[in-house]
This record gives sequence, structure tokens and C-alpha cells, in this order.
Amino acid sequence: MLFRSGRELGLVDGSLATVSVGEFSVTAPVIETVDMADGVVWVPSNSEGSHLPVPSGTIVNVRGGAA
Repeated sequence: MLFRSGRELGLVDGSLATVSVGEFSVTAPVIETVDMADGVVWVPSNSEGSHLPVPSGTIVNVRGGAA
């Protein structure tokens, strides 16, 4: 998953983060990038095991570590 910066959440490049919404969640490594807007997380929909069945723009919960 990509973040501009996850430091305010205690996330660093290469650490694991869990993104959840409703009953769905996915855990993936954090990749920090300057090309993302603040407050945005991107989880690629075509990555094996990391698909959240929600539309782009959905508000999600993010926390460090595995689910």
C-alpha cells in the first residue's frame, strides 16, 4: 500500500499496515512516496490477497501491524 507519509500513524517504509472498512480488511507493507496526497492510502486492487471490495474514495481505517 502506498502512503505519502504514515509517520503520524506510526508507520514507516517497509512496516506492515492494516486497512479496514466494515468487515473487510487487508494487511500489506507500507511504501512511502511523495507522489501521494496527504491523508490518502492506495491499495492496488489487482494485488493477490490485498483487494478491498469497496470503491475508490471510500473512507477507511488504517493501523500499524497485521490484522
